[in-house]
Amino acid sequence: MSIASNVGRPVVGAVAGMGWAPQPTAVAWAASEASRRAVPLVLVHSYATLPYESGPAEHYLLRSGAQSELDDAVLQVRRAWPAVPVLPRLIQHRPDLALQEESGRAAVVVLGTRTHAVEATEARFGSVVGALITAAACPVVAVPASPSRPTPEPRPVVVAVDGSAVSQPAVAFAFDAAARRRAPLAVVHCWPAEPGNAARAAARFEHRVLLSEVLAGFAERYPDVPVTDGGCEGEPTAELVRWSRRAGLLVVGSHGRDRWETAVWGSVSRALVRDAACPVAVVRPVAAA
Repeated sequence: MSIASNVGRPVVGAVAGMGWAPQPTAVAWAASEASRRAVPLVLVHSYATLPYESGPAEHYLLRSGAQSELDDAVLQVRRAWPAVPVLPRLIQHRPDLALQEESGRAAVVVLGTRTHAVEATEARFGSVVGALITAAACPVVAVPASPSRPTPEPRPVVVAVDGSAVSQPAVAFAFDAAARRRAPLAVVHCWPAEPGNAARAAARFEHRVLLSEVLAGFAERYPDVPVTDGGCEGEPTAELVRWSRRAGLLVVGSHGRDRWETAVWGSVSRALVRDAACPVAVVRPVAAA
């Protein structure tokens, strides 16, 4: 899904799901994104039961509770973003499957992390975020429960790259996000430490070549987005968590290019969703926004 094909598609925000507490920070982030894109916001709340919990009384309690939480989220958005059209959807389904289905019609899916009862929920049904970042048809943004402190200037958008073709959708998403926010963009590429000055110099040269290839064409398309080179020796997750402490949005792809990067890159996005201090957008090759 390219940026061009994604124009006009709604933002989907997960209110909560299956044992999760409501996520007002994620709802607020989704509403703000819908406002930036001038598109509707689809608020999704799902509920489901296990077979031994599926009696009429249990179903009624689950549905009524979910409806109340959905109504609260709609009210939250309409108060703060009155110009954003809100489309509430209450779905009887597992949250990962409900959001995966919605992702096929969305520009981006937004959901919260670090919610109450998440460990019990994941023990029963698996990680909703983990399932979405491997199966969603559009980018997925995971928003931490504690929002970043406001700053006078827009916080930078940070994108992680590895030089492979699958990095390009993440870079495209990051440039678009930076342009919408009028924010700078930092491009972070990490490589393993090499022994010896000659090897380190060669690694740095390869990084510069990689960066020029990754950024080719984007400077012309986004002339107003200032770009910072964030290349360094180091372990990707630790470096990106460090960047997240001053970023407004962290953007990552799905996996890497060579054996070393491929071995770690699949776990990087999951670790960042857990540990990053800012929202994390995971963009799969088929899910550029």
